[in-house]
Order: sequence, then structure tokens, then C-alpha cells
Amino acid sequence: MCEERTKLLEIKHLKKYFPIPRKITEAIARKPQKSVKAVDDIDLDIYENEVLALVGESGCGKSSFARTIIRLYEPDSGQIIMEGKDITKISQKELRPLKRNSQMVFQDPYSSLNPRMTVGDMLKEEFLYHKICTENEVDEKINDILEKVGMSQDSIDRFPSEFSGGQRQRIGIARALAVNPKFLVTDEPVSALDISIQAQILNLLKELQKEYSLTILFISHNLNVVYYIADRVAVMYLGKIVELGDTKDIYSKPLHPYTDILIRSSPNLDPRKREEAPAINGNPPSPIDIPPGCRFCQRCPVAEDICFKELPELKEISPGHMCACHKY
Repeated sequence: MCEERTKLLEIKHLKKYFPIPRKITEAIARKPQKSVKAVDDIDLDIYENEVLALVGESGCGKSSFARTIIRLYEPDSGQIIMEGKDITKISQKELRPLKRNSQMVFQDPYSSLNPRMTVGDMLKEEFLYHKICTENEVDEKINDILEKVGMSQDSIDRFPSEFSGGQRQRIGIARALAVNPKFLVTDEPVSALDISIQAQILNLLKELQKEYSLTILFISHNLNVVYYIADRVAVMYLGKIVELGDTKDIYSKPLHPYTDILIRSSPNLDPRKREEAPAINGNPPSPIDIPPGCRFCQRCPVAEDICFKELPELKEISPGHMCACHKY
């Protein structure tokens, strides 16, 4: 299915490391500076009009990956090709029109909004800075976008502190959509919200995705939420993609042992289908000193000798379903 669709983003060998400051004694001894390998040589294609979910444990590099592909973080190496251009090799001035096409909705709907600006001022700034409309048209544009996200017009003159968490997240979504983007990155957009509000925001995202023909990268660790909203799922572990495929395939036939444990650990509301959650033994290796071999091998219940020596490649096991595991 994916081969027939148009690629919106092509990500090739992307790396993002965060250097750790050296102690004075280490600097004097000229010891090499170590880095946290948050995103480590990732290849991924993202297609137009799809919702791609990125899942994994906290600290595996999901948010760093998302911020790097829209250049909130500068990549250390690799390519990010959007609309035929490698955006890692263009200046900020050249990047500005492309940035309109890539917007982000952050996890915390309060800290991502300016507490000193009203909702109307925030949206007005977006419309005028990006030259979406003229000064005479801006009020109508603000009313339209607020209506799209389910907010009333009387919210225009109010500040973020006057809204609930769900309302603030709707405002964040409105701000992101104001510039008519093609690509929307949502970083844990519902994790800070109550369950009932989560459902409202998820339904809103699904409606807006269809209406605006959006491509969405949906970051989450809640697999029930992912199953509801995503077309494809990429499973990330310690800076690497270990499995990628259609949502139904991933959930019904997980190939990687890590994916299998994640899915079986997800809470099930049906008491007839509940089972004891399988524990993952041990802790993940340090992203500073990553051992050779598969990154999951020290915690994997089916690891073999080769797993501790060679890093498996991410390869296609069945049509559209990829996995990085020596079993295959």
C-alpha cells in the first residue's frame, strides 16, 4: 500500500547526539567527549495523508527525533528531504517557507502557550507573520480556526490560564493549523489530559486530518490510543527503529520481542482477555555507552549469541512490515 503513495518526508541516516560536558579533569586529560545518542542512524519514509505513530519507552528518543525532523534541533548528520529539498542543507531564510508546512503540537498545553498573550493575539501573530491574510481579514480567520477546533468566539480575549487543559490543547492545535501546514507533529498530545478529554482531542485530530489532508506524526506511549488513531506504527528503542508496519499488522503479528512485550503489557479493558503483564527484565543500556549488538539483547527473552555481537538491520519481513531482529 505504502509503495503507491507519495512520500512527504524521506529521512535517511539521521543522527542527533547531545554532547555531555566534560569535567575539568577529563578535559585536561584530553579524554574524548561522550554524547547521548538520542537519534542514531534512522531511515524512515513518511507518506502524505497518513497518521504515523512513533511509540516506545520514555527516553528512547521519540521527541528528539520529532524535533530534529522539523529542525527545532539541528541534526548532526543525515538527510531530511521535504518537497524535493534536503532541509538539513539550507539556511534558516530558505527554511522559513518550508517551516510553514511543518507544525508541532506539544505535550504540555500550558507551557507551550505564551501566558502574556490572549488567544486572539497568538493567532493574529501567526496569520500576519506568515502572511496568511491581511489585517482586515484576520478577525474572520481567527473565528474560523477557533470554530474548527471547537472553541467559542468569547475565548479570543482570554489568556491561557483561564482555560482547562483540554481547551488549551485545542488552542495549541488551532495555532498549529493557522498556517495551513501539510505536516503536523503531535508530541504526546493527550498524555496530560483526563481520559474523557483525551477522546475528544483524538476525535478532533482525526476530523482535522481528513478535512485538511494532514500528515501526522503521532508520538505516544499509550498503545490503546495509537491503535485508535494510527495508520502505521514505528517502534523505537534506544535511538533506533526496531519495527515498522501497518497498525493492524503490528498489533496482530508483532515481530520484534520488544514490540510483543509492549503490546501485551498494554492495559485491556475486556476482563475476558486480560493476562498477567509480562515484565521486561533489567534496564535499558545507557544511551551514552551503547554495547555492541542488538540494543534490546540484554533484556530480550529469546536472545542468542549473535544478538550480543551484531546489530540487526531493519529489513522487510513481509509486505510493508519491517523488523530489526536476528530471528528473521
